[in-house]
Amino acid sequence: MLSKFLFGNLKGYRFLVVIAIILTVTQVGADILAALPLKFIPSKINNPGADPACTFPFLDGVLSKFDIPQLDASLQPAPGQTTPKLPPTSPCPASTTTTSSSSSPSSRFLFFTYTPPQKTSHSVIGVIVFSVLMLLIFSIVSAILAYIAAFLAAYIAQNLSARLRNQLFDHLQRLSLDWHGKQKKGDLVQRVTTNIADIEKLVTDGLVDLLAGIMTLVGVAAIMLAISPQYTLLSVAIAPALFMIVITYTRNIKAAAKKASKAAGQVAGVAQEDINALTVIKVFTREEREGQRFGGYVNKNRLAGLLAGGLQAQFTPIVAILLALGTSIVLGVGGYVAAGYPVPIGPITINAASGVDIGTLILFLTYLKMLYQPMRDLSKLTNLASSAASGAERIQEVLDQAPEVIDSTAPYYGPQKLRGDITFDNV
Repeated sequence: MLSKFLFGNLKGYRFLVVIAIILTVTQVGADILAALPLKFIPSKINNPGADPACTFPFLDGVLSKFDIPQLDASLQPAPGQTTPKLPPTSPCPASTTTTSSSSSPSSRFLFFTYTPPQKTSHSVIGVIVFSVLMLLIFSIVSAILAYIAAFLAAYIAQNLSARLRNQLFDHLQRLSLDWHGKQKKGDLVQRVTTNIADIEKLVTDGLVDLLAGIMTLVGVAAIMLAISPQYTLLSVAIAPALFMIVITYTRNIKAAAKKASKAAGQVAGVAQEDINALTVIKVFTREEREGQRFGGYVNKNRLAGLLAGGLQAQFTPIVAILLALGTSIVLGVGGYVAAGYPVPIGPITINAASGVDIGTLILFLTYLKMLYQPMRDLSKLTNLASSAASGAERIQEVLDQAPEVIDSTAPYYGPQKLRGDITFDNV
């Protein structure tokens, strides 16, 4: 319902939505790549053979450009020579794909097959400089893209809000007096103001965050699988439980938010009626009765809000506890493996051959924060989406009402000239 409602009313702005999506996807990719130096530097310092080119062979040519004497003094030419020294060659860390019968085993990442190098010859200083530049460049790119995407989202949301308010107000004016007589005026005001504001807030804050969260989950999982499939499986061990909790609470929060929105509309309607009829109420001394009636609606709204808020309050800490549990498992197992001890978990064993070292541990903890952040935001996004869905239903209810005056489809050619006489008989 909500997606159909948004798609239909975003006519004329869909191209901008596509641009915002592309910018968001690119920005998430830049964020993911900006974290890789957190693995490159510690791994290279701890083990010269743990080179970025061992995990990502396409970086070999790029890293070679940083193996220059101007950056690494150890590469200065020997006395009496002009040719710079080459970095010492070190073997790449053992991989789970390495076998004794194959000197160049193939590895597969998603749909791509590549042959990882068996040794590397890049300088430590060169890798550090490359990593620092990589972090800086991708961070700047991410910041710029995030600004543009957020601006486009705000622009689209404001125009959508204005369009919905104009459309709803024009439609209200075309509905019959009989229909208006059966409606609460405050409830109609609630639909024109608050319900549309909920949709605007979802487009401004929710859709970009939701898309960024989905792309972060996909991108981070892909990079983690490329580095260590075994460690990745351990990192997402809590995902099934988290998924079930999200599905359950999302459904319940949406129903509670719909009740709260309806109750708020009733409060606004009663308040509007009583304020307009305040003179009559005072003349007939009905203040106490109307106060009790209004208080009943307020209490109903309070209870509905408490139900929605209670579910929201339960959801957030449960997610936080699960995420803390997942992080603790990854930190404990990763630290144990990085110290040189294998950890058997069911049919798999996580050890140094799984690609886990101190750099991998740092990177995975960083990626877990990125991976879990969208899950933390699910509580906020669920609330926004539930309120917006409820608002869209209430707005569509009005738009589905048949207007009393139907516009003619015949073209209008302007005023016509009339000829004739006006006479007064027996005046």
